Amino acid sequence: MTDIGNMNDVHPRNKQDLGPRRSLLARAHLQGKRIELSGPRFTKVKRDGPSLRVNFSLAAGLPAAGRALAGFEVAGGNRHFVPAQAPIKGDIVVVAAAASTAPVAVRHAWHYFPDACPFNAAGLPASPFRSDRGDDAGRTPSSR
Repeated sequence: MTDIGNMNDVHPRNKQDLGPRRSLLARAHLQGKRIELSGPRFTKVKRDGPSLRVNFSLAAGLPAAGRALAGFEVAGGNRHFVPAQAPIKGDIVVVAAAASTAPVAVRHAWHYFPDACPFNAAGLPASPFRSDRGDDAGRTPSSR
């Protein structure tokens, strides 16, 4: 719940948003409902010149095309990540940075208490991910 947490308290105070989100799990697992349980999840990345095209599952309803998203960074071969621009093009996020003209990796929300973005139509935020960590790819920073 990267978007509703509290940086100074592990116990979230925002129960109005937390409760309904947690109930999604119960409704799906105990009642067998077919509903969105998660925000957008990183699936793959493809290099396209000076940018990376990032695909997500569970991404129906990403914000309007052209809107810039926060919390994305790219890295070149040296694995030094720099902040990146991340506009949406259809159902793909295109990530690029002037400081990294030959990116090989992308990460999102990889810092302590990250800016959670994008959201899907169910109102759930994307999970943190890093594309270049092999079997570690897609894990959140806290589960490394």
